[in-house]
Amino acid sequence: MLISPFDVFAFLWFLACWVSYALAVDYSPFQHRPVFAAMDRCRDGWMTAMVRRDNRMVDVNIIRNKMRVNSFFASTTIFVIAGLVAIFGAVEEALRLLSDTPYVTPPSCAVSELRVLVLIFVFTYVFSKFSWALRLLHKCSMVLGSLPPPEECGADADLETRRMGRLISRAVRHFNGDFRGYYFGIGTLALFIHP
Repeated sequence: MLISPFDVFAFLWFLACWVSYALAVDYSPFQHRPVFAAMDRCRDGWMTAMVRRDNRMVDVNIIRNKMRVNSFFASTTIFVIAGLVAIFGAVEEALRLLSDTPYVTPPSCAVSELRVLVLIFVFTYVFSKFSWALRLLHKCSMVLGSLPPPEECGADADLETRRMGRLISRAVRHFNGDFRGYYFGIGTLALFIHP
């Protein structure tokens, strides 16, 4: 049998943990827990203060900093994917290295390729989430640039600040989801020791 029942169970357990954690954090009453709610209130306060500021360089720098951190992790993820693709092309050599490691039972070449493919999928998903968060932050900077000076702000400015607050909150949630992918990806490395 090419794939052992342990491998199938480990993969299904991985999927169940990731999906159930995402459902618990993103779509359950836990999503309104104190930390997220406090940060949402801080972002709302930031948006309200931003409209009243004549010089919005502080706001530009906050968004730029978020974009810089996001792009750093996105580019790091590209390196992780490149490393995994390199390992995928040299699975036999990697298995020879693993066979010398104590407490490691090296699987067959096909099973190892499947495990590397799972990791490639995980980090490709993480990269897409980082890219989407970066795009949302870019849209925030465009909304910020379109806001009129404080003396010309009317009812439209309130609508724009709420829209920008929602965009930033959504970008932060995607960014948090990216880190979740890193955590689960690192946990998946244990598959190379034993399912």
